[in-house]
Amino acid sequence: MPHVPTPKSRALLLATLVATAVACAPGRLSDGHAAAIQDSVRAMLEDFMEVAQANDWDSVVTFYADDPRFRIIEDGVVRYRSRDEVLSSLASMGSGMTVSTNYDETSVEALAPGTASLTTRFETSISDTSGWGFAYGGIVTWTLVNTESGWKILQGHTSTARPPERPSAR
Repeated sequence: MPHVPTPKSRALLLATLVATAVACAPGRLSDGHAAAIQDSVRAMLEDFMEVAQANDWDSVVTFYADDPRFRIIEDGVVRYRSRDEVLSSLASMGSGMTVSTNYDETSVEALAPGTASLTTRFETSISDTSGWGFAYGGIVTWTLVNTESGWKILQGHTSTARPPERPSAR
């Protein structure tokens, strides 16, 4: 079942579209336009978190752009080249898996009309009904584009944090 935007995210999307229509100097955003983009991207992240927490993978992938430029890079390796690849990966976990992600220290930058950047720390835990599981975290960055159906992740990068290495004994 596709994700249905909340009234708040629809209102913020409308505000962003209106702000986009306001005349700005080429390549430059007014403070109001930039703030509207930031607010609507934050609302999109809230909606994304809601469907992700429900492990509703069909709705999660609607947040990814269906675009030939789509790329998700994880720890220096291109992992996904399409949102179908993202769905296939999520669906491969099976119905007994639970994925939970918390985002923290989120920064949103309006780059240009219809384009934004999001950077956030994350902590993800994955578990199954037997009690098996693990957790990891790091930083996520997304380049988002505004489409008729809202903000979409066009490109992303995830860097997972690793414990510092101990110096070798000499």
